[in-house]
Amino acid sequence: MSEPLRFVTPGPAHAGAVAAFIQAFNRRGEAEINGSCGLTELPYPQWLAHLERVSRGLAPGWMPARVHWAFLPGDPVQAATLEVRCPITPAEYHNGHIGLSVRPDRRRRHLGSALVAWAEEQLLAQGQHWVLITCDEWNDPSRRMIEHCGYRFFQRYTDAQGDAILLYQKKI
Repeated sequence: MSEPLRFVTPGPAHAGAVAAFIQAFNRRGEAEINGSCGLTELPYPQWLAHLERVSRGLAPGWMPARVHWAFLPGDPVQAATLEVRCPITPAEYHNGHIGLSVRPDRRRRHLGSALVAWAEEQLLAQGQHWVLITCDEWNDPSRRMIEHCGYRFFQRYTDAQGDAILLYQKKI
């Protein structure tokens, strides 16, 4: 990527862009949007309230996290979502510090790598020196992006739904 992404904090003004973002995933048959703190599970106004609780560590069952929308320069369409989780406890390692999803029609532009680099800067500023990131074992593009960003395979585990998850780590 030659120009930096523009990051914004989700707010009421983004309702239309978020609806289009979700529809782009639905058109591809992708029901889950990683790195969104459960965006598809609640109506947008309630999700914003949930996100505020999560960011302050007050949402039961959720680790403290901040969600950011990412936009390409000059493009009004939301390109990606990024969730930065910190701190995490050993019991939460399987979730990793970073969750992300790139809008299907904006993929293959190295946005994932740019998102990870920006998240690492945020985590380093919070005093985090080791970072964990995960992906589904079947997701080769995600796995390749994570390895390209310098992460090393750490552990494979099976989640509650029976899916194989790969856990990677990196010292930043």
